[in-house]
Amino acid sequence: MIVSEIHYERFSGTFGLTDKTRHDNVIDGIGYFAVYSSTGTLLQSPKKVEYPEHVAFDVDVTRVSRVRLEVSNGTNAEYPCWCDARFTK
Repeated sequence: MIVSEIHYERFSGTFGLTDKTRHDNVIDGIGYFAVYSSTGTLLQSPKKVEYPEHVAFDVDVTRVSRVRLEVSNGTNAEYPCWCDARFTK
């Protein structure tokens, strides 16, 4: 995701898993969300989200030109959502 030439200070929103996510005795319905700069600097440590929970995030993106959004450690039946995600000055 390119932040562009406009210089933003914050990237915020909510991490969650959509209603398509399975959560049963086989699939755990858990995901870990993280935000990195394009150079690999960790901007938001991985946060655990278990369906149907959601977790707010607010990341400092001052002097960052691009961000990489990462979701990991699910069991292949989780559908992540970066809800209300926005860049602000």
